[in-house]
Amino acid sequence: MIADIANIASTVVSDYSHCFGVLWLFVTFFRVFVATQIIMTSYDDNGFRCDGGGGESGQAGCQLQCYINYEPVSVGTFWVVSLIVLLLPCVLFNMLVQFIQSQNEYKKVNDLPQTWLSATKSLTRTMMTKQKEFIWNPAISAALIIKLCLTLMVEILSIYGFGYLQCYKYPNELTGKCNDITMIKILKLFDLLMVVPEGYNCNSKNFHVENLFGYKRNVTICHGNLRMNCWITNSVSKSFLNYVMVILTIAGIFTILGEALTTIYHQIQLAIRNIEDNNNRRSDFATPVSYKEVGPKYLGESGNSDGITSTDGFENEPPLFIYRDKVSECKMKSLERKIE
Repeated sequence: MIADIANIASTVVSDYSHCFGVLWLFVTFFRVFVATQIIMTSYDDNGFRCDGGGGESGQAGCQLQCYINYEPVSVGTFWVVSLIVLLLPCVLFNMLVQFIQSQNEYKKVNDLPQTWLSATKSLTRTMMTKQKEFIWNPAISAALIIKLCLTLMVEILSIYGFGYLQCYKYPNELTGKCNDITMIKILKLFDLLMVVPEGYNCNSKNFHVENLFGYKRNVTICHGNLRMNCWITNSVSKSFLNYVMVILTIAGIFTILGEALTTIYHQIQLAIRNIEDNNNRRSDFATPVSYKEVGPKYLGESGNSDGITSTDGFENEPPLFIYRDKVSECKMKSLERKIE
C-alpha cells in the first residue's frame, strides 16, 4: 500500500510541483525508508525491561502497564502512520484530476458543452530537462493550493505528535499532564524530548482505573503503591533515530512551505494576467465555449483548448479557456470569420 501511495505522490509532484516540491518528495521518501526499514525494527525490539522484584511488581500485567505508561504508542508506528497521512493529500488531489479528466472525456464523446469543472487545457512544462504534459483548470489550481496547505499542516502536527509521545517518558521532569502540553512547551523542551532515557521509574500510583481511551479496566493491576526501575535497551541508537526523523521532518516543513509560496506566487501572476485579459474583453472565469460551437479549427482536435498555443511552464500560460461573450453573439461571429 505504501508503494502505491508513493507512486501516486511521485506522479503528482512530477506534474504539478516546482523544485521545492521535488526536494520535499525526496525528503519524504527517505523518511519512509528510515521509518519502515529501521525505526520499526529498532523500537519494536522488546527493549523494555523492569526489575520486577517479586510479589505484585513481578506480575506480567504490572510490567506491561509500566510499558504502556512509558510509551502509549510505539514511536515507530507513529512515524509510519504519520507519513502515510502526509501523502494522502497527494492521493486526494490525484483523484480530483482523474475525475476532471473523465468528465472532460465524457462531454467530448457525447458532444456536450464543457463546464467550469470539466473544461481543461493541456500545458507543457520543463522539469529536470524533460518535457512534461499535464492538464490545468481553476479547480485544479485551487485544489493544488489546498493540498499544499494540508501537507504543511500534517508536517507540523507530526512534530507535535512526536513531542506528545515523548512527554510520557519524562513524568518527573514535566509538570502537569501530557494532555496539557503545547507546541510552545515542546519547542522549549526540544532537546529533552529528543532523547530516549536509559531508565524509567514506574510508579503504580499513576495507573488509573481507566485506560488511555477513557474506558474502565476490567482487572486490577498492581495492588498498592509499587515502584519498579525499568531499563530501555539501545536508548542511544533510538535517540539518534529520533534526531534523524525530527530533522528530516523540519526539512520537510521548510521545503513544502517553499513549494506553497512558489505556487501561490505563480497563481498571483496568473490572476494578474486574468485582470489584464478582462480589460481586453477576455476572461479566464467566464462562460466556456463548447467544442461544438467553435469547432476543432480553433480548439484543436482534442476539444480542450490544447490547440491554442504551447507553453514552457506556469509563467507563460495561455488563457485557461476560450469563452463566449454573454451579452452579444457579435464576437462569436467575428471569431468565426477570423478563423476562416
